[in-house]
Amino acid sequence: MHKTPAQGVSFHRKIDIAPSAVAKLFGMSPDEFKSVSNDIKDGRKREKTYKTKLLMKTSYKKHGIVPTENVLGYIEGTAKKDEFIILTAHYDGRGKNGDVVLNGANDNATGVAAIIEIAEAFSIALDNGHLPRRSIIFMMPVAEELGGIGSLYYVENPAVPLKNTIVDINMDPLGREDTERPDLKNHVHIYCSKNGGVDLNDIRTKVGKEFVSSLRIEIKKSYKGSDNVMFEMRGIPAIAFTTGQSKDNHGPGDDPDRVEYKNSKISQ
Repeated sequence: MHKTPAQGVSFHRKIDIAPSAVAKLFGMSPDEFKSVSNDIKDGRKREKTYKTKLLMKTSYKKHGIVPTENVLGYIEGTAKKDEFIILTAHYDGRGKNGDVVLNGANDNATGVAAIIEIAEAFSIALDNGHLPRRSIIFMMPVAEELGGIGSLYYVENPAVPLKNTIVDINMDPLGREDTERPDLKNHVHIYCSKNGGVDLNDIRTKVGKEFVSSLRIEIKKSYKGSDNVMFEMRGIPAIAFTTGQSKDNHGPGDDPDRVEYKNSKISQ
């Protein structure tokens, strides 16, 4: 276990804003904003950053300190055992909304299932005398939905030196079609951070053809919506696997019977 006491984490602000509100800020219709957003995601348009000032009034309710833990597993490597690959998938969701239980089957039980399957495959290989060259950490961080608190705590209190961590591979989520891209079926997005020095075409060839030829692979640069961000902010290359955002994510409809398990084959 990797304890994450609230007092041990830098204060982290997370603001969710509806796409309709962003469209209004930019003087666009919701459809226009969605079109521009898809163009940026697909690389047809470049992102731009502008300096601005924002004044907000907020209120909050203090709930006290809630002790919780990241969950870590470890397999030691051989030739390069002092170099570490870390696999991440957050293990909790939104919990409850009043009396309504938010199961989080897709977001992110599918990512957790993928990590467990991968860990089991390495464990079987280990029993048969096959060890990885580099050491591997399997981490299921807590409180991603509250702004990546578990992964933030980890990079501020790492189990191994960050300078020896060569890549984070994040999975979140892996079980539904992308609501924002209904034209894509049986697919997975792979996002690579800009500091990774990764050959995207090489990834497409190896992952898309050798292992999961039935899945459509879309490879893009950088993904800002999950735990990989905390590693990228520390200069650690990151790769994020996701099937995209479902309309049921974070809601009562994110149930096991709605998960499209064929998409989770990317964990192979």
